[in-house]
Formats: sequence, structure tokens, C-alpha cells
Amino acid sequence: MIKLLPCLFLLVFLSACSGSSVPEKASTQIPTPVVNEDAGKGLTQIMTRTGSKYFVTENHPGGASLSDISVHASTSSDTIKLQDADPITSMLVNDLDQDGYDELYIVTTSAGSGSLGNVIAVHMEQGQRLTRINFTDSYLDDKRFQGHMGKDRYSIDSVNHLLLRTFPVYKEGDPNANPTGGERTISYRLTKTGEVLELVPVK
Repeated sequence: MIKLLPCLFLLVFLSACSGSSVPEKASTQIPTPVVNEDAGKGLTQIMTRTGSKYFVTENHPGGASLSDISVHASTSSDTIKLQDADPITSMLVNDLDQDGYDELYIVTTSAGSGSLGNVIAVHMEQGQRLTRINFTDSYLDDKRFQGHMGKDRYSIDSVNHLLLRTFPVYKEGDPNANPTGGERTISYRLTKTGEVLELVPVK
């Protein structure tokens, strides 16, 4: 009986070890984009492919049809602020100028039946300094915009590094709810002239 005691103690020890759990390794995968909305403050967080983050805050002090928007980044002390802008409908992130840092493209849409889409584009220079990218509607007299009455949708062509603007084409006499001219897509390339970045329609 005495000889059996060491064996009995060994069995108890092995049983206790087999029941202990091994902690799992923490995941290192970073989803892109990461969206974290802070209720009541309209805060959206977007992770870029370099690991830095854009933070976009949207408030409506004057009503739902207008927004106050601010943009800052985790690697920059700069803040870009806009007042009385159209409400945000989506956000796109991509490195269209291929400098190694993702730009932020905030798509806004005007209230009302026209739903004119616009883009607030932000560049993170060397991952630090935030600057606005020029994007205006001064080129709407271009023949390619004939029949344009809003309802714009924006997307990214990541293969050709282009911003795409797609909209329905209205023919004369078309009601707002029923455009009959099909759809048209305008491509924009991010170009730099001197120190100025601009989204320019591709000819």
C-alpha cells in the first residue's frame, strides 16, 4: 500500500496539469476600415493601411440638412474643419497618388430631390500633415456633364488609381424620378501642381 502512494500522487498531478487551459494568442490582424461610431457625437474612426487613423466628426447644430465636419488623424496635430457642409453619406480610403499614404474621401450629398454629390478630400502628407485636396464643380460646363442633375455616386478604381463619379443622365423633359439617358461615369486622377493637389477629370 505504501509503494502505491508515489504513483497515486503522480496521477493527481498529471490530471491537474491536463485540466489547465493555455491562453490563446491575441489576434494581430487589423481590419480596414475600422468604423467606431460614438453615439451623440457623430465620431467615425477609419484605419488606413499604414496603421494611422483618420477621425471624422459630424454634427448638425442647424438641422439635419447641414453638417459641421472636422477631420484629424492619429499621426497629426492638424485639424480640418468645415461648417454648413452637406451631410456625409459615405467615406472612401485609398492611395490614389501612390505616395504610400491613404487619402480620405468624404462623400457628401445635398438635401432635397437633386441629391448633388460632392467630395471632401484630405491628404496625409508623409503620414503627418493634413491638407485639403481641391475638388470643385467649376468644370460642370464640360460636355460630359450634360444631363447631370445630381444623384451622384462615388467609388474607387484601385487598379487604375482613379476616383469614379457615376450619375444618371437626364434627357429634356425627364421628371426628376425617371431619368432616361442611362448612366455616365467621370474618372478623376489625383494630380499635383506645385504644392497643390487636385482631383482632375480624365480627358
